[in-house]
Amino acid sequence: MFISVLLSFLLFLFIPFDVYAQVVINEVFPNPSGDSSELTEYVELYNTNNADAIDLEEYVLVDAANNSFTVSQVVIGPLEFVSFTKADTGIGLNNSEDTITLKDPLGVEVDSFSYPKTSEDKSWSRYPDGIGDFYSNTAPSKNSSNYSPPTSTPTNTPKPTKTPTPTKTPIPTRIPTATNIPTKIPTPTEKVSSAEAVSSPTSNVNELVDTNAVEKNSEQNILGIREEILKDDAEDKIYETGDQEKKLPVAAIGIILGGISFMGAGAYPYIKERLPLKDKRHEKNKKEEKINL
Repeated sequence: MFISVLLSFLLFLFIPFDVYAQVVINEVFPNPSGDSSELTEYVELYNTNNADAIDLEEYVLVDAANNSFTVSQVVIGPLEFVSFTKADTGIGLNNSEDTITLKDPLGVEVDSFSYPKTSEDKSWSRYPDGIGDFYSNTAPSKNSSNYSPPTSTPTNTPKPTKTPTPTKTPIPTRIPTATNIPTKIPTPTEKVSSAEAVSSPTSNVNELVDTNAVEKNSEQNILGIREEILKDDAEDKIYETGDQEKKLPVAAIGIILGGISFMGAGAYPYIKERLPLKDKRHEKNKKEEKINL
């Protein structure tokens, strides 16, 4: 007898609880737009049982301020929705934050949902229905399947501006320093010896030289030597490398003039000796011309 009573009690206790657990809060719409629209706030319930309907008699909805509403004469079919507005329950949902709780007839909490904030004309919805998580800013879907949560648009991260590569400053071309090219000093022309400038009086010994010709040649030789000396002096002035001038030594001039005089004195006896022979031949020629005439 005791065992039968205990089994009946257990069936009464656990079987209804199992049924109650299949009803969940599926959507909360706390902030409709407009001051006069508060009565349209609602809480939506969903039956997750796909085979049995559930009688919601004596179910209770309670907010964070402990305002409550007891459901009466409502049966929810399998995989169906039922909504209760503020006009039905008298419970005003806060726009900032609030909590709504569903309890079974025995006062056991079946489901509860808390939200931290709201957006005007947006719901907090489970997705998928009955089993998924709650998402904010979804479009209201009273007594129908909830919409998929909005996909957040990723913020485009600005790409860093590419730093322009600094233009390489061209290195100025080095201007080569002008090199002073030394002027090539021409090699001085070898001076002709004054002795070589004088014709040897011994050459052409077989020819007769008259006194006037010898003197004339001597004068020409002297003038030539003088011109040569002046020319040498001019060349010495052109090719000098410092401030000092090259001058022909006086002694050299004396030696040259002495040599010329010596050669003239040596040639004079020879010339003097040859002149009478010339006169004799000249007279002989005249006589022969007279005889022929």
